[in-house]
Amino acid sequence: MVVYKGNLPEGNFRRSRDRLLLHLQDHTVDVNAVVRSRTLQLWTRLARASQIPIVFISGGLIRDAGGRLIDKSVSVRRNAATFLSAILEYNPFGASLNADDLADAISRLEAERFELKNTNPEKEGIRKACIEWASMKENLIQWITSSVKQRLSKQSAEASEEESVGGAIDQNGNENAAGDTENIYIEISETNDIGTTANECIIDDDVTLEELITKIVHALENRGTCRAAIEVLVRAALDGRFPTVNRNGTADEIIKECYESLQVYYFDEHKKMQLADDEEMLELEDRIGDYQKTMEELNNKIKLHENAIMFSLEIENCMKLALRSVMYGQANELTEIIHFIVEANKFGIRGSEKSVRELFKVVWRRDNAVKEIIINAARDLFISANKDRDVSARRSAENLIKIVLGIGEEERVSVEEVLCLMARENRWDIDLLDVLSAVVFETQGASRIAALRLFSIICRANKEFMRERLNFFVELTQREGFFDNDDGTLAAEFFNAIAMLGSTPNIKDVGTLYESPFRLTETHRILQCVHAVLVQNVANISYNWLIMMQKAVNTIFYVATRPSLCCRLIASGLMHEAKRSLAYFFLKKREVEQIEKIDFENPPNSADVDEFEDLLTMGKEQLRDSSETEDEELIASQSVGLVGNDSLSRMKKNALELMDKDKEQSFLAWETVAERVCAFAGQVALKTLVHTDVSFVAEMKRKNEILHDIRTNLNDIVHNKLERANCVEEFSTSRILSTLEAESVERRGFFEANEQEEGDRLGLTGISEEERILECAQRMCENAVSRKGSLLHRLSKFLVAVVKSKKNTCSEKLRSTAILALSKFMLLSMKTCVRFMPLFLEYFKNSPSSECRSNLMIAVGDLCFRFPNVIEKYSEHLYHGINDKDDYVRQTSIIILSYLMLNDMVKVRGTVADLAQCVNDENVNVGQLAKFFFSELAKKGNILYNLMPDMISRLSSNESVTIDDFIKIMKLLLAFIKKDKQADSLLEKLIQRMQGVVNKDGLFDTRLAECLSHCISCLPLSEKSFRFMAESLPAYSNLLVLECVFTNLQSAVLHFKKYSVRNTELKGEVDDFLDSLTKMHRDKQEHEGIANRGLIHRKKCKVPLKLKKVR
Repeated sequence: MVVYKGNLPEGNFRRSRDRLLLHLQDHTVDVNAVVRSRTLQLWTRLARASQIPIVFISGGLIRDAGGRLIDKSVSVRRNAATFLSAILEYNPFGASLNADDLADAISRLEAERFELKNTNPEKEGIRKACIEWASMKENLIQWITSSVKQRLSKQSAEASEEESVGGAIDQNGNENAAGDTENIYIEISETNDIGTTANECIIDDDVTLEELITKIVHALENRGTCRAAIEVLVRAALDGRFPTVNRNGTADEIIKECYESLQVYYFDEHKKMQLADDEEMLELEDRIGDYQKTMEELNNKIKLHENAIMFSLEIENCMKLALRSVMYGQANELTEIIHFIVEANKFGIRGSEKSVRELFKVVWRRDNAVKEIIINAARDLFISANKDRDVSARRSAENLIKIVLGIGEEERVSVEEVLCLMARENRWDIDLLDVLSAVVFETQGASRIAALRLFSIICRANKEFMRERLNFFVELTQREGFFDNDDGTLAAEFFNAIAMLGSTPNIKDVGTLYESPFRLTETHRILQCVHAVLVQNVANISYNWLIMMQKAVNTIFYVATRPSLCCRLIASGLMHEAKRSLAYFFLKKREVEQIEKIDFENPPNSADVDEFEDLLTMGKEQLRDSSETEDEELIASQSVGLVGNDSLSRMKKNALELMDKDKEQSFLAWETVAERVCAFAGQVALKTLVHTDVSFVAEMKRKNEILHDIRTNLNDIVHNKLERANCVEEFSTSRILSTLEAESVERRGFFEANEQEEGDRLGLTGISEEERILECAQRMCENAVSRKGSLLHRLSKFLVAVVKSKKNTCSEKLRSTAILALSKFMLLSMKTCVRFMPLFLEYFKNSPSSECRSNLMIAVGDLCFRFPNVIEKYSEHLYHGINDKDDYVRQTSIIILSYLMLNDMVKVRGTVADLAQCVNDENVNVGQLAKFFFSELAKKGNILYNLMPDMISRLSSNESVTIDDFIKIMKLLLAFIKKDKQADSLLEKLIQRMQGVVNKDGLFDTRLAECLSHCISCLPLSEKSFRFMAESLPAYSNLLVLECVFTNLQSAVLHFKKYSVRNTELKGEVDDFLDSLTKMHRDKQEHEGIANRGLIHRKKCKVPLKLKKVR
């Protein structure tokens, strides 16, 4: 391909090139995919050669290429992304293409152009004249007004005098020359007081208008002759020397016209004076040339920025299509599209940061090639390529902190996964970690939190690397004031980073079982910091304690050697705070009651007054501590020494208000502490379950694998050699046994024998070592809750007490937190689950909090997964959430029930008909979830077919379900019955059911007949089902009197005739059946009409009975 180098001048070559490029642009939407692909390749070569005119860039080329990102051809999509990346890289507008920044730049340039227009050299002389004119404008108007009025009054006086004398005025209205000279001399003589001579202001008839104007303008430039010039101007205007002034007009018109004429003549004369100076004109021409050059440059910059903003907006629109292509495209095209998004982010395209965060969601694909592409893209985005290592590390840290601060909770998981994969591949060097460490130590606020979050990602990716640098975290805890002014976010990130150093082992991966877990003693500085932060901030209402608590408990169970001991110490501190806050509340309550008991109606004795004075003094001190200055002044103004009832009552009222306020605050503090204690208890129970089922089992398996390897590798020969060499260490019998040895001897703890082991000492039952470990873990969970004196047993009593408390004792929020924590206790033990299940279900059905009901429904799913046999007994209670009044609860209930039923954790019973009613729910999301459930249920064999008769019966007999709703539900459900055998069988059952459509009164049940007939119309008929329907016509012929039944059956047969009947014989049978159906329908309607008319006639002819007179 040959391209023209450089800019082409106006002419045939440019027009030929533009026509060729237009023709090439049209081929980007060609019908042939090969042509589209090849065209985009040509445009890419032109873009890299910087030979695409700007008019094409902003004229639809980007839009056409962006539309190819969702092309059906993979090669076209790849080439479109390559072209967009190339035109971004070689764009003529610069390195920053943010639309907002460009708009601000255009505003600044336009303001600069406006200022430059005000400094136009062509208007400099006029500008000077304008300034001078503005300075004497008011004086000129005043002088013109006084002069015109004086002249007009004098003319009227002279006119009356001449009429009396017989003086004459010529036809043109001008006085004679002698009169002119005399009158002018008179006017000038009146201005001698301001320094004007008569010779300077004489106006002769020989003076032309231009000369007169020149003299007047020159006179205005001198302050001494300004007034005389105005007098001459007015006299000449009234004499008719100025054509722009109508001397026969009114005084105001003459004043206005004189002023406007003088202004025009003044500026015209200054222009003439400027053009007369040659040197000044040459200098002015040079300045005008510079001005025009600067103005042209500004206009070009503004036009370039306008084209740039159009280009930026076009690329911004292409970003959305690129994201769509990434989410649903193939792996072999992602490289080019991701490169385009990365390039857009480098050039600062608006919305590119959000697109990058959305792009990272692709990391969850199972394709390793896609992950590698995402990691390389992240490296190009975040890791600086500067050769200076310090600058590179600093810029990389800034990029990483920026992306961490800008993400939301939905995008956080994906972004952290990408950064974790980068860290695992050692894409982060030591210099970068040093910069992040400096940010943690030296900065505060969001930057420090983001840096700690990055360290948690590094701990998750390279555990061994960060375990060797544990002193870094220890130094943070020793740093004075590190957690000061923290709302819980900093502590949560710090504990999360520590928790990432340890982790739950993967039981399925045998290779990881040989790795010893990372554990810290309970006296370690970090665990002591966890204890202090949890206990000290539990009563702080403004502290984000719950989020921090979850991270802290994770830290304890992941890295502590004895998590139960750490949790026991923390729980002791929390309960101490709870008791203290509750005692303070009761103290305030008692003080309020004491004040209320004081009665001032009767003369108070000294004891009452002293008691009231003490309480009031105590209230003042508390008020002073809380800085309530206004109330303090009000109480301080009261005097206990007053004996008036009004004063004492007012003092009592103020004291009660003060005490009530303090009591409410103390109750709020108690509820906050109690709620957090409940949440802590639930989190400890949940983590105990995970720790026992995962960490404990993995540790036992690790020891068993190590012992097995030792026994396997140590053969008899080696064992004999070791015995001869006395390599086996002999222990003295008098030494102190370790804890594990003592438990082994006494058969306690892990070595405790259960009933099966006692009865199976020879191992005849065949229980494996792995099953024994799992049974032991299950037994430990049972004992953790049921054993008296244990931490969880005592906490469970507290939770039950809170749940069963009265409404005036504990708030609904506290009770909801307690029941949710209790549900986590129920996960530990089957006995506990059975024991508290009635209380759980009662609160689940009757809780006034929709959030609590939703959370308990999620807990039901966990309990069903943990103990399916226990939940099976209460399965009918699981459907209460479907009919909940809150949309979110219904949505959660459908999600949980769908998961349980589709995974065979709960048997699909007839109550699924209640779930079918959610198809017509007012909330669109609830309806979509219900439809998704039935579509997935239809894929599980014959379950939906087996449920259909019961569902039809329940929905048709439910009066709350309208006919329209029933029709919508059946259209959806019966559409999943696609097998002919199932459809025929279901149709036979429906026809047999129609034979007995009779209600309690012995009459036809119109609703049931309509529902059944509609179900028949929704099912596809086959030859077998049609013959059965025809043979059974006499059985349901009585229902044909109903129009809806006849219409539904007729539509079913017509649909069968149109799409399924192929042979002539069957078609004749269908026509005969339709004729019989129609005839029977008409006969039944006529018979029903005759019966109705006879009944009406009988009622009319019936003679009413006469009532007997009562004696």
